[in-house]
Amino acid sequence: MNCPKCGEVLNERAQFCMICGTKIERKPVCKNCGEELDTRAKFCMICGTPVEQASAVPADAVVLHSAGNNEYYGRKDLVNVVIADGVTEIGKFAFDECENLTSITIPDSVTIIGPAAFYECTNLTSITIPNSVTTIGDYAFEWCRNLTSITIPDSVTTIGINAFRVCTNLTSITIPNSVTDIAPGAFDGCTNLISITIPNSVTTIGDSAFINCTNLTSITIPNSVTTIGYSAFGGCRNLTSITIPNSVTTIGTEAFADCALTSITIPDSVTKIGYLAFNACENLETVYLSRNTKKYEDSFFDCPKVKFIYND
Repeated sequence: MNCPKCGEVLNERAQFCMICGTKIERKPVCKNCGEELDTRAKFCMICGTPVEQASAVPADAVVLHSAGNNEYYGRKDLVNVVIADGVTEIGKFAFDECENLTSITIPDSVTIIGPAAFYECTNLTSITIPNSVTTIGDYAFEWCRNLTSITIPDSVTTIGINAFRVCTNLTSITIPNSVTDIAPGAFDGCTNLISITIPNSVTTIGDSAFINCTNLTSITIPNSVTTIGYSAFGGCRNLTSITIPNSVTTIGTEAFADCALTSITIPDSVTKIGYLAFNACENLETVYLSRNTKKYEDSFFDCPKVKFIYND
């Protein structure tokens, strides 16, 4: 692209000419093929896609027709990206460390967001995942520290290991009914997470799933969950209330270590409370449980106020 006044070759995202300062007037482009659209166009003249369906994109956006493994790794020129219709997978490390990426539009042809696809995209603030996506890979959005909101559709069945780890500005998340397991480390270190909805489809809360979510104050675990993993809520220092349902059989090692709980009811369904499960819960005063529940001597280590009230 050239400046219409002085002819200088310009970056495809340029809004002004760096030589003469002329403002560059840009037309919207077809979301399907990237062709510039006339303001009167009803169809794209290259691919024939109706403009309404093509969803003309902002003039400063870059339309990408592929998103393979490592394809855009470390690209600092990508800011506003639209992935063209027809792309079915965002490959592993596809946008890894694209530190200036602030916005991305994913088409409903995509079914898989690969491992570390958006790893350390530190300026990405929000993303909408279309209903076509079934898999969010391991580490997919890890270290996206400015991500404040994300919509996960009901089509998603798998949220990978560390998928949203250290998304420190994420404040709320709703996990859809299609998900059965919350993977290890999925929301580890999401320090501003204050609201989480876990659906009745979930059976396992993985190791370190919500570890160090320091602003999480309460959580309701649905009656479908059978296992709360190692350090699942460890270090949630403002967690004062939690309801453990009758479906849970195992509370893992350090599952609630260093939390602000004052009382907890362990249902009769729990057959094992792991080592240091409630370690350093200094405010914990009352634990309601069955005499038949197996617990380690140190399950409640460093809980100076704790008293056990047996319900049988």
